[in-house]
Amino acid sequence: AQFRRSQQQLIDELQQTRVAAELSSRAQADFLANWGYDVRTQLNALLGHTQLLQMDTAPDAKNQPHIKEIAESGQVLARLVSQLLDRIGAGDIQATGRPNSGLAVDSGLQQDFRILVVEDHPANQMLLRMQLTVLGFAADICNDGAAALVKWQTENYDLILADRHLPVIDGLELARSIRHIERDTGKHIPIIAITTLQYADGLALCQGAGMDDVLPKPITLEALRVILERWLPRIQTDLATLDIAYLLNAIGEADTEHALGFVDLFISTTRHQLPECHSHLAKADGHALALVMHKLKSSARIVGALGFADLAARLETIANAGRLDEVQMYLSALENNLQAVAIAARHLKAQPIESPPVSPLPAASITSDTLLAGIRLGEFEVYFQPKLAAKTLCVVGVEALARWRQDGKPVSPAIFIATAEQQGIIGPLSEILLTKALIGGIRLAEAGYPLPVTINLHAAWLSNAHFPQFLQASILAFGFKAENLYLEITEADISKDMATVLSVMTRLRLQGFKLSIKDFGTDFLASMQLPRLPVNELKLDRSFVRAAAETTSAKAQMAAILAIAKTLNLATVAEGIESQADLDLVRGLGCTAVQGWFTAGEMPEEQLLAWLKGR
Repeated sequence: AQFRRSQQQLIDELQQTRVAAELSSRAQADFLANWGYDVRTQLNALLGHTQLLQMDTAPDAKNQPHIKEIAESGQVLARLVSQLLDRIGAGDIQATGRPNSGLAVDSGLQQDFRILVVEDHPANQMLLRMQLTVLGFAADICNDGAAALVKWQTENYDLILADRHLPVIDGLELARSIRHIERDTGKHIPIIAITTLQYADGLALCQGAGMDDVLPKPITLEALRVILERWLPRIQTDLATLDIAYLLNAIGEADTEHALGFVDLFISTTRHQLPECHSHLAKADGHALALVMHKLKSSARIVGALGFADLAARLETIANAGRLDEVQMYLSALENNLQAVAIAARHLKAQPIESPPVSPLPAASITSDTLLAGIRLGEFEVYFQPKLAAKTLCVVGVEALARWRQDGKPVSPAIFIATAEQQGIIGPLSEILLTKALIGGIRLAEAGYPLPVTINLHAAWLSNAHFPQFLQASILAFGFKAENLYLEITEADISKDMATVLSVMTRLRLQGFKLSIKDFGTDFLASMQLPRLPVNELKLDRSFVRAAAETTSAKAQMAAILAIAKTLNLATVAEGIESQADLDLVRGLGCTAVQGWFTAGEMPEEQLLAWLKGR
């Protein structure tokens, strides 16, 4: 009876929320998303052609096509702005530019997911449908496992929520059947069991049948949100896994190596404290567990592990409320997040040593205002580092690297990119840098050096279904060929959300772009998935090259990866080549290209042109 009352109360609350949600249509969110990308594409075209005009000293006649492009793009931009003003005037959109809604739901992301709910109880069906609607997801409902199996085989879903006890085919048998079919496809859909068992007991039983996780009854909105955040990572909040700029601001210095020492201390301390949390849970001591979470939350915030801090804060609240049946789920999420923090720290330690020195100004001085001012004043630049064939040392391409001099002083990319992510302006900054990289590639080709250009792809773009369309529009605006653009994706970003990243990568490849995995050799998961990835090139991480030069085991691992790459017909690039010994090592193992200060450092465009002419 108590369960039914709590369920009915939640249903009533969801009904009220649903009424508020219906006041805003998804068409409004779609309009804003599409409008934003259209505007940015036109702005990129204006920026690119304006810069070409400023840099070109040729007669006016040569500039006429660029002037025409500026005029046409300006007209399109004016029409787009008029459309927005018309919508605002009609009352469809609030003055803030956000759709009217009573929900804090990112419908621009969640609406891309489809969830299959397998549940035979009508009240539970209605409850789950409304909860998913509140969180911004579309859901299909099946009454039994047999119908669900057919529906899964004929339609595309991103996740399955299935009750353990179902007619015809129960939830466990459904999971076994799906896993058996998946063996021949290489795919893996997350399957979450809905069960009345305690988390630990239910998890062991359901994982044995091939399920990934369990969602205990009665289902709370917060517990459902946690499950979806874990198994559909693209919907996670914007809290960074490891925000190094946050830590640098906190300790008042710009020494990244020193700051990462604090991160290492946090990781090791937390790894020792998490088993203590499991002990408190076994004793049903919610108060002791909440105290540990309070300490971990504070420590995580200090070092910039903001995602971990957010999870710890939620777990503290749950433990204080005595909702111990949900604790194990959160502890698993914390352990996964801690591993992500460790991976992020490892990648930061492997930053190239040729990065410019950190600005003597305190990191706290790098704010959204200073970043926006830098964009407005044109302070951000793109330098180019040549990529050379390992055997002949002929130039086969260039990599575009972001650089910034604030008031004439160089600022580390690790700081300004992290700050841009934290302040929510990484999108505009990335688009400016992409524009400058494309312009540089065009000018190199005009000077007689039509080299492929490599750009680093920001992680957020991998989760954005609009990005392939935006990139295609950008290269069309500049007349750049897709096959001459390599898009570098960090290996760790692939592992975060394999299904989503594969979808975006496949679309980019179909459009003709080349794909490269950066920092390869640092993440075992992505290495195992290599045959599935639609890539053209692997870039071996600098730390991997260092290790191969020092230990036989790392050298053997590199040799194995290069052999697999050769079998898959993939090009390979070794980064961080700083000596003849490094060059001889990777040549001997069969690497096809190299980058590093020993062969060629990073240069501004004018210096690169002089270097190319000198060869």
